[in-house]
Amino acid sequence: IHHNGQMGFGGGGRHLIFEKNHVYQNNTRPIAGWESGVGKVVYSSHCIYRGNVFADTEMGPGLWFDIDNYHNVIEKNVFSNLNSNGVMMEISFRNTVRNNLFYNINCHKKQSYGRAAIMVQLSSETRIYNNLFYGTNGYGVHLRWHVRERSNHRYRPEDPVEFKKVHGFEQKEWMGPREQYPVMRNEIFNNVFVNNTMGAIHIDFNKAFTFDNRSDNNLFLDYVTLHPMDGGHRLMEWQPLTGLDVNSIYSKKLHEETIFVDREALDFRLLSNNPGIGKGRVIKELTEDFHGNPRPVGTPPDIGPFRFVEEPAERR
Repeated sequence: IHHNGQMGFGGGGRHLIFEKNHVYQNNTRPIAGWESGVGKVVYSSHCIYRGNVFADTEMGPGLWFDIDNYHNVIEKNVFSNLNSNGVMMEISFRNTVRNNLFYNINCHKKQSYGRAAIMVQLSSETRIYNNLFYGTNGYGVHLRWHVRERSNHRYRPEDPVEFKKVHGFEQKEWMGPREQYPVMRNEIFNNVFVNNTMGAIHIDFNKAFTFDNRSDNNLFLDYVTLHPMDGGHRLMEWQPLTGLDVNSIYSKKLHEETIFVDREALDFRLLSNNPGIGKGRVIKELTEDFHGNPRPVGTPPDIGPFRFVEEPAERR
């Protein structure tokens, strides 16, 4: 799917599968600067985006989930050389982004939208598990809150009983107690962050509307600076300041050793000395890695999208 004028694709629906597509070099003849990019999804639920490549687009996000997207899974995709966010989750609830690779996000001179590989904006219970973020010109993950009234929000279906029957949860679960969209109960676990210029994780802390978000068991590797967290904080400063990432790791090994198969060639499979091996958080639904290798059951997994697999000597 390539060389389309405004974006590669768009739409919505339920129980759809978007799999093994290469979506690249779209937005070639843009009509509007703000609604552009690789693809935009609205009013969707229980859809799967798996094994795709979203790449080489100079304006707009990669996958943009814009309003009322529930229970979708984004897994085993490659996002590379995009001008804006790789995944933008906006006004949506309980979606999962796992086992994906994000390379060189926000890499073009034209700036649009936010500056993060994953932007979670006015959304809640987003599960960000075992991804790799490399070379983002911005943040790896940004949990963003801003003022936006929800008084004119139309539920689909509008009837609360019918809504719960269709989506499996009540309207009030994700809209929060006040007249603003909250950013709450998002999870950032088991991710690898490498060389993201503005920091690994940024959270718009707001006591009223941004709360109960969790981040832990992540691996922070930064070849440029020893202060990989938001605002230039070191991990040891970020932990007491936020109460997050207590079991996360910052390692200098990227400076001193080869811990991936070939970082220059963007091959981030693990070598045996990788500090993330066996240091992840057990997540029941995370049963395999990017390549389909089974994850261990009941024991800590490796951090990141790849499980360490010892290759026979003749294949190295």
